[in-house]
Amino acid sequence: MSPRRNASVKRVLIVNAYMDDARRPTRRPTTVLKAMGPPFLAGAFDRTRCEVRLYDEQSSGPLEDPVLLAWPDMLVLTGLTSAFDRMLHLSAYARTGNPAVVVVAGGPAIRALPEHSRQFFDSCCSGDVEEMLRVIAETFGEDHADPRLLPRYDLAYWIRSFGHVESTRYCNFACSFCSLTGEARKYQRYDLSALRAQIEACGRRKFLLFIDNNFYGNDRQHFLARLELIADMRARGWFESFGALVTSDFFLRDENLELARRAGCEVLFCGLESFDTATLQRFDKLQNTVVPQVD
Repeated sequence: MSPRRNASVKRVLIVNAYMDDARRPTRRPTTVLKAMGPPFLAGAFDRTRCEVRLYDEQSSGPLEDPVLLAWPDMLVLTGLTSAFDRMLHLSAYARTGNPAVVVVAGGPAIRALPEHSRQFFDSCCSGDVEEMLRVIAETFGEDHADPRLLPRYDLAYWIRSFGHVESTRYCNFACSFCSLTGEARKYQRYDLSALRAQIEACGRRKFLLFIDNNFYGNDRQHFLARLELIADMRARGWFESFGALVTSDFFLRDENLELARRAGCEVLFCGLESFDTATLQRFDKLQNTVVPQVD
């Protein structure tokens, strides 16, 4: 006889829904930028009152295990806009196995189709990860939520030697082709204490990747303070080197590159979009027109 389940402990399955461009059941485990929605969302659940499992369809392929899909009391779905149809599939599969399951959906797909989404999911989140605290409190009770929101890197099995942390959110520019511009989200900065807690929660890694949409931003003092913290954490052995995503204005001051290098930066990714000035102006990507792109 199997042991009786403690009903006060809620089962939560968080899935990064993924639909390949070719609409085929493809795995992409070697993608550098990993899905970080699930471990950040998992941090909202109290660790003693919730049993949380994560699944990433991008690295593991489509979730097809009927036992796992029927397991949770709450199914939390996130993913890019192109994954909306896949969210519908997963919701239907889970409800077939467990009609009482509460299905929560969020991310760009839900923010893009808020009214449409309410037809299919019990709770549609249009905000940031902090909104999960409200959903948990309303569904299970406030004692099942953890306001510290420490990412559960320990559950993200698809993250290996590279750590993934976030020091800012969104972007201070408004390129017309960007979904962030469409959502009108303001650039936000994490407190340094929250960034330190993230790095510590991530554990000791060989390489740390900052997944910020714009690591440089428009607050130089915060940028310098982050580099100081990063250098300190590196000196303490939390990671050997780091990489980040920046916009072209980062390179207008040679000092920025040297400061980042001293802090342990090895890799920077910067979008060019076009070498044609007229195209950049049409896209409102004016930060790339300050100096000639080809030069």
